Amino acid sequence: QWLAGQLQHPATPQDIAAAAGGDRILASELYLAARVVCGELNRKEIIFLHELATALKLDDDIVARLEQQAGF
Repeated sequence: QWLAGQLQHPATPQDIAAAAGGDRILASELYLAARVVCGELNRKEIIFLHELATALKLDDDIVARLEQQAGF
């Protein structure tokens, strides 16, 4: 039942950022977890990741370093 509810109403980038509570390390981990789940990126996933990085207050340089360190 919980899973069905999550699929019908997935978390928004803002919801995910709120869960990070301003913790920069957690924000980085959440971004990388989302990036791993996305796998190959299409337009929708690129937009989601950009919105997530913005909501998490991760600038482009940090995102680039995170993705490089993770092998993307």
